[in-house]
Amino acid sequence: MPELPFGRGYRLGQDAGVNQAESWDARARSMDRRDEWMISPFRAYGSDATSNTGYAQYLRMSLIPRLDGILEATHARLRVTTSNAGSFVKACIYRLDTKNGQKKFVKVGLSEVSIPGDSAGVQTEKLAGKAVLYPESRYFMCAYVSSNSLGVASGVNTSQRVVPVLTFTSTLASSTDRLPSSIDVGQTSRVFGAYVPWIVFMSDMAKEILT
Repeated sequence: MPELPFGRGYRLGQDAGVNQAESWDARARSMDRRDEWMISPFRAYGSDATSNTGYAQYLRMSLIPRLDGILEATHARLRVTTSNAGSFVKACIYRLDTKNGQKKFVKVGLSEVSIPGDSAGVQTEKLAGKAVLYPESRYFMCAYVSSNSLGVASGVNTSQRVVPVLTFTSTLASSTDRLPSSIDVGQTSRVFGAYVPWIVFMSDMAKEILT
């Protein structure tokens, strides 16, 4: 029963129902929705995709558009266009942290995944858990391609790009090696011509509907 302010009793009848409905509506509007389907540097049907081999072995971080709601990611997906036995793509999501005047990328918990490159086609891998991403944070997708013989669907590499890819020198000897838990922004380089793998992190619902 809706209570009147300052201890003046309770609303009754039709006013009580209206007030309670308005209270619920206001509460729902103030909460972030947990209904985001996916996140990627590219649109769902990107027209600027191509197949690329020749990836150099370093970490590359690409800016991801800001979310409107909360994403509970459970799977990651990419398309292998040229398979290479024993090769892999490691990927994760980094959150930009600017606390205490320092800028660094912090790995989102449970977002790291290894996608094998042994077979061509769309590959979908389950994350170790549920990686939760929020609309108020700024995220970057990180990818490491283990072999320059492995081909993956990628953003077109042209001289027209105006937003660089941030790169970081790091070598992973195997698919079980872990990506860094954090990276200082000052240690990264800006490369306008670097390839960007088309990797999608998606929710359970997106995976069910789009598989």
